[in-house]
Formats: sequence, C-alpha cells, structure tokens
Amino acid sequence: MKRKSIFLTLIILTSILLNVSILSAQEKNKFDSELFSITGPKGWKMEADRNSWMPVKYINNINNSAVFKETINVSFANPEESKDEFINGLKKQVDNFIVIKQGNKKVKNKNTEWIVYTYTYKNFKIKGKVYFFGNKDKPGLLVGYTSNISSYGRFLEEFEKTVDSTVLY
Repeated sequence: MKRKSIFLTLIILTSILLNVSILSAQEKNKFDSELFSITGPKGWKMEADRNSWMPVKYINNINNSAVFKETINVSFANPEESKDEFINGLKKQVDNFIVIKQGNKKVKNKNTEWIVYTYTYKNFKIKGKVYFFGNKDKPGLLVGYTSNISSYGRFLEEFEKTVDSTVLY
C-alpha cells in the first residue's frame, strides 16, 4: 500500500510539474523548432505552423479595436536570395516602399543585418523593421515587425526583446 501511495504521489507531482512547464512556455509565448526558438511579447497572440515558410507569427491583442494590428512575423528567406534582392521583391509587391535606415546587430553571437522601412498598403501607412539572420547550411531567418506608422514606436521595444530572444540551432 505504501508503494502505491509513493508511486501515485510521484505521478501526481510529475503531472503538476509538466503542466506548470507547459503553461510557463505558453505564458512566455515561446516557439521552439529544430531550427530556431523565439519568444514573443506577453499578451500577443501566437499563431504557429511548423510546416510553413512562416512558422510563427505574433499578433498584438492589446488594442483589439485597431483595424491594422501590429505583427511580428518569423519566416524563412529564400537561400538563393540576397538581402538586396529581398528588398527589391518587396518594392514590387507594395506601394511606396522606402528603406529609411539600415544597420547591423549581434544577436546571441550571430551577426544580423536590419532595415527600417515604410510603405503604403491600401489606405494604411505602414512602418516596419526586419532582421536578417544568416546561417551557412540552413535557410536564412527573417524576423520582422510591421505596424501602422503612428503606433510603430509604441511596440518597438517588445519587438527588439523578441529579436534578442532568437536562437538559431
């Protein structure tokens, strides 16, 4: 009888610990795959599809009445495409695409390049920032943030924390 009680107690404790770690990962908005992991802003909705070219997207749920919601997209770049070719592709897809700034940043010992840009989508003036993560034998990873131009700065810090959480495997 004692053995049953100890065994049952161990099962219950293990179950509780597993549930706590799962809830903790969900609360932190963490996405893990065999290629990378990333943690999105708390309170933002995470949409994930491991089999997609865009495996994870975070959508701002803080201002539910907004017509254009801020998003953080994580996608795989075409390994044959340079950063400049990627930018030229964007220029063909949207109206008034302009690169405002560009630079470099080290994220978890990985060199990245980034651009800040604006464009027009329907009647919306959009501002965004995208980081280009490169890796020799795996597809490049893009981590981008888009927002209505008027609210861009409001969530930029959350985006930068998300970028800083990115780990390539």
